[in-house]
Amino acid sequence: MSFDSGFDASGHWFRWGTTLDGVARALDIVPEASSPVIGIGCESVFGLEALHLDISAPARDRPVTSLCFQLAPAADAIAASPDPWRTRLDNLLGPPLSVDEEPQRAGHPGAVVFYARWPAGNIEVGLSIYGALRACAGGQAAGCVWISWSVVEAAVPYLAEWQARCNALSEAAPAAADILVYRLGWELPARFRSETDGVSGDPHGIATNVLYAPRILRTPPPVSNLVGSHGVALWRTSDRHSWALSTGTETVSFGIGETVEIAFNDIQPAKGAGCYEISVAGWSIRDCHGSNAIRRILADLAAVPGVMIRTSEGYDC
Repeated sequence: MSFDSGFDASGHWFRWGTTLDGVARALDIVPEASSPVIGIGCESVFGLEALHLDISAPARDRPVTSLCFQLAPAADAIAASPDPWRTRLDNLLGPPLSVDEEPQRAGHPGAVVFYARWPAGNIEVGLSIYGALRACAGGQAAGCVWISWSVVEAAVPYLAEWQARCNALSEAAPAAADILVYRLGWELPARFRSETDGVSGDPHGIATNVLYAPRILRTPPPVSNLVGSHGVALWRTSDRHSWALSTGTETVSFGIGETVEIAFNDIQPAKGAGCYEISVAGWSIRDCHGSNAIRRILADLAAVPGVMIRTSEGYDC
């Protein structure tokens, strides 16, 4: 079985680049609402007996990027030993690129005692062996073989549209006087490199974003220059049609009056120090628990037409 150009599922051949919805239609499956995974029965992978296959994508309308084959137990295998499966993959793919072993976790079905991966062109093959038999949709699995397709290749059809939205947002950036800036105590991680790097500056990071969080765009330079690594900005576009939230590198924007649910997570101190977190459409920021800056952001967001703030509480355990 070769996965160089695609994969087989229930007797249907799918080229890499087929969306999860496309696979579901071909297999006459109705996925669970908003679920990016389809599960089907299967018999084998690389000649190894299998029980079940999960087909996954970043979203229903994005290409399949991952296949996970649950492996049937080998009748002559020692519990938690990878030997029957690793030997087969070594023979087909050569020595693995990396191997991690934690034999002390044997006996626990939720644990992985062996993990190895093999690069194979535009895909990567992985083998995980569980600490004990693990229940799956097809029965009791000893481990799994997973196949991952390159996210950089998967994102290619979507990059131009994403970059066009980044450019349009930059063109609509307002003057500095029209931007509210808040300073956080914590430094914020940078999803992208600088605007001047272009799409080629961080191909894996850009591709992952385009597939998993396409609403997140690059922060326009006039805004990025104001907020830096510790700042957050709330602003309206110069045409007054949209509003946006930005860190120094990433931005989400919404139409004025559009219904937008903002999640505010109050993670209270326990074993850890706790934090305040705001998230929307894959974009998020964190600051120390009790942060005055986060409180001001929430107050200003509450005044934006269409915004609803959903609060949840937990403990930093």
